[in-house]
Amino acid sequence: MLEYSIGAGGPESIMSYVREITGNHALLRSFIAWVTAQIIKCIIMIVIEEDVNIRKVLIFSLSSGGMPSTHSATVSALCTSIAIIEGLRSPLFAISVVFAFLVMYDAMGVRRAAGEHAKVINNMIEKQPEHKPIDMQRILKEKLGHKPLEVFVGAILGITIAVIIP
Repeated sequence: MLEYSIGAGGPESIMSYVREITGNHALLRSFIAWVTAQIIKCIIMIVIEEDVNIRKVLIFSLSSGGMPSTHSATVSALCTSIAIIEGLRSPLFAISVVFAFLVMYDAMGVRRAAGEHAKVINNMIEKQPEHKPIDMQRILKEKLGHKPLEVFVGAILGITIAVIIP
C-alpha cells in the first residue's frame, strides 16, 4: 500500500497514484457501469425522440432520471464488485449493500416525489403567470427520480457489468 502525503514526490508519485486507482477493480467496474448506463440513456433518447440535437442529448444524459438508472447501475456494480473481491461475509460488502439500497430507494422515492411536486408547481405557475414570484422565473426541474423499472434495469446492468469485467 502506498503512503500518501500532500505535496510529496513528483511525476513518479502521481503515476503511482494513477496506477493504484486504476488497479481498483471495484472503482473501475463502477465507473464502467456509470458510463454504460449514460450511453444507453443517450441511445434510448435518440431512438425515442424525433427532434434530437447534441446539446439536448448531453443535457438529458447528465441529468437525473431516465432509463436505465445510472445511480442504480453504479452502486450495484460497486456492491457486486465488493462481493466478488471481499466475499459475502465482508463488512465492506454489508456496507455497500445498505448504501446501494439507500441510493435506489432514494431514486424511486424521495427524488421521484420531488420531481412530481415540481411538475405540479410548474403547472400552477404556467396557469397563473400574473402571480409568478420573482424567484420562480425559471422552470423547476421535473425529471429527478426514477420509476421502479428504471432502477431495476440499472441494478441488473450494474451487476452484469461487475460480473463480466475482469
